[in-house]
Amino acid sequence: MDAHEGQLLPGSSSRTTVAILTALSVTIALQRLIFLHDPPEWDVATYTLIGREILHGKRLYADVFDVKPPLIYVAYAVAPPFLLGVATSITTMLAVYFATSRLFDRRAGLFAAVVWTVICETPALEANQTNTEALMNAFLALGSALVLARERTWTTRTLAGACFALATLSKQVALVPALAILFASKPRPRDWLTLAIVPLLWVLVILYFALTDRGRLFVDTMFVHPRFYSGGVVNVIRLALDPARLFPHAMIELAPLIGLALFGVFRSRNLVLAAYLVGTFVAVIMPGQFFVHYNQLYLVPLAIAAGFTCSLCRDRRLLRSIPILAILGLVVLQLHWLIPSPRERYARQHPASFVLNVLDTGRQLHDILKSDETMYAWCDEPQLYVLADKRPPAAAIWRMHAIAGPLAPRLTARSLEQLQHSPPDLVVVWSGNRGPEDHPIVRWIADNYVELPESPKHFPLALLARRGSSLADRLASPILAPDAR
Repeated sequence: MDAHEGQLLPGSSSRTTVAILTALSVTIALQRLIFLHDPPEWDVATYTLIGREILHGKRLYADVFDVKPPLIYVAYAVAPPFLLGVATSITTMLAVYFATSRLFDRRAGLFAAVVWTVICETPALEANQTNTEALMNAFLALGSALVLARERTWTTRTLAGACFALATLSKQVALVPALAILFASKPRPRDWLTLAIVPLLWVLVILYFALTDRGRLFVDTMFVHPRFYSGGVVNVIRLALDPARLFPHAMIELAPLIGLALFGVFRSRNLVLAAYLVGTFVAVIMPGQFFVHYNQLYLVPLAIAAGFTCSLCRDRRLLRSIPILAILGLVVLQLHWLIPSPRERYARQHPASFVLNVLDTGRQLHDILKSDETMYAWCDEPQLYVLADKRPPAAAIWRMHAIAGPLAPRLTARSLEQLQHSPPDLVVVWSGNRGPEDHPIVRWIADNYVELPESPKHFPLALLARRGSSLADRLASPILAPDAR
């Protein structure tokens, strides 16, 4: 164990440490530039939209709706995706260094920081785009470093609690690894202040939404909708038993990391590290949906464990080449993502047959619509707004939220009110699947919009123009009659 592990920069070579961490930070920023022009995926488009709408004065959840806690939308309102991605990755790298240094030693911390730099933007897990996992990793890693501080002062306890609370305000499931880390760190009675900060901050956030007439809506969105989304505990456990979900194909590219990390976990027998991994596993399966980007949460504890293994191998002459080979293996396994164009990479990450059609339609809408013309996407493709550079006119930017779930009636009523107040010039729907025929928004669209002749070119989407609008007059040559739809 490093004799100086309690210092801010452990060890005698603090200048070297600062230089290495600075170089890693620059490397992270340069790596991110490779993905600067990648099209936004569904979640990132949603956060971008809502962040912009917040800046335009719209109220989160009431005027523009999504199901995540508020921090990710605030973050996107403050910073563009590129800067947010760079900031969270660098912050996590520094936190990984400090946490690993306090768990083991400075050298292990530096190895862990290097490993994190190599894997933090792996496209196989969609980490090249800034999703909620980026914020969760940053705050969980920072909280871990503070919890593991040699001198646990009121300041470190409060800051650790604030970090864990902010992680949960990115996504509620972050509470599980936070609790696991805290309990495994052998908390003393005063350390319970760390835990108390989490519910305290949530109470303050709920109070804020209550004072702005959104209290019940916020509570239902945060605590009622997730039960519907996951399908219940039995469903989560049933799905989690599927090996393909527990270890998705994308994780194969991280095989060298997983090998190093598993050896580190068993060799170190460190309770905090083991608890972090177990807590992360629970957090990944809790939503009951198993999207590949959820697995980004594993990257922090895996980097910490791999850092310990690298340090351990460094002390053994016959094993010294293993860390270098493993890190090179991680680089080589990810190189194939750097060769394609942003469009091709996007298609590889999202292999559904329609993704490029939607991408093309979004860009074409930018040319079809004039600057003063508006659109509404009655589908589950929020990236259309970003690509067309248009604002959503109604709260429901995901159709599925207005069709199913405990919040659907309320969201439908609010969205229909907004649409009737300011009818958009264009509506985009799924071709042949506009939703239940008796749904109020579906009926309203059928009564007020007609399909444009160019719609077949935009399959699987269809473009509908508002009757009597200048857009309909400009593009109808001729417009399909209602009975021909």
